[in-house]
Amino acid sequence: EEVVSGPQMLDMAMILGTGFPPFRGGLCRYADERGLSEIVDRLNELAARYSDRFKPDAKLVALAAQNQCLFSSNAG
Repeated sequence: EEVVSGPQMLDMAMILGTGFPPFRGGLCRYADERGLSEIVDRLNELAARYSDRFKPDAKLVALAAQNQCLFSSNAG
């Protein structure tokens, strides 16, 4: 949705704005460390169980399918 300029900015916003644990490096860094495929799989499970609001974004799905990371892509 082009609200932030990249993963670094999103990570900083999550740490400062929501209290995301700084030692995790931010939401994007955490997702990269866990693996985007794992994140996408879990979001799909949550979407199936609860609601489509958990459905992963198409860009995230594409990055996971290409085995890429948020910090090494132009996804931001």
